[in-house]
Amino acid sequence: MAFLDFRFLIAQWQSVGVFDVLLPLLLVFALVYAILEKSKILGGYKSIDAVVSCIVSLFVIANPYVTELFIPIFSKAGLAIIILVAMLIIVGLFMTGEEPSKTLKTIGAIGGIGLFIWLLTAISPYYVGYPWYFSLKLWWWNNANWVIPVAFAAIVVTYILTTTGGKKEKEKVVVPVEVKK
Repeated sequence: MAFLDFRFLIAQWQSVGVFDVLLPLLLVFALVYAILEKSKILGGYKSIDAVVSCIVSLFVIANPYVTELFIPIFSKAGLAIIILVAMLIIVGLFMTGEEPSKTLKTIGAIGGIGLFIWLLTAISPYYVGYPWYFSLKLWWWNNANWVIPVAFAAIVVTYILTTTGGKKEKEKVVVPVEVKK
C-alpha cells in the first residue's frame, strides 16, 4: 500500500511552480475572462474573450515582480476571508429576523475596510520607496494598543445606536370604498 505524504506533495508542487506560476495564471485568466464576459467589451464572443484573457494572464505572469506580490496578498486575504466568515457565523447567531441586510452591510463595510488596511500592510515591504505605505505600517505597529480598543468601542456604540432606535409602526391608511348594489 502506497503512503502519500501531503507535505512532500506540496513541496514538490512548489518546486515545479504550481503556486508561483500556474495558480496566479489561472486566477488572472478567470478574473479577466469574467470581466470581459460581463462587460461584453469585445462583442460578447467567448472565444475572443478567452484569447484576450489568456494573453493578459501570460503577460502578468511573465513579470516576476507581480508573482512575488501575489503570494503575500492572497495568503493574507485567505486568512481574512476565514475571519470574515467566522464573524458572519457569530453575528448570525445573535441576529434577529428583522432587517438582516442592514447588519450584514455594516459587517461587510467593517470587514472591507479592515481587509483593505490589512492588505496595505501586507504589500508595504514591496513598496518601501513610497513613504505612506511604509509609515502606515509603522503607525499601526506604534498605535495598535489604543486604536484597536477605540475602534471596537466605536463599532459597539454604533451598533447599539442603530439597532435600539425606536421603530415606528407604519400607519395604516383606510380608504372608504362605496359598494354599489
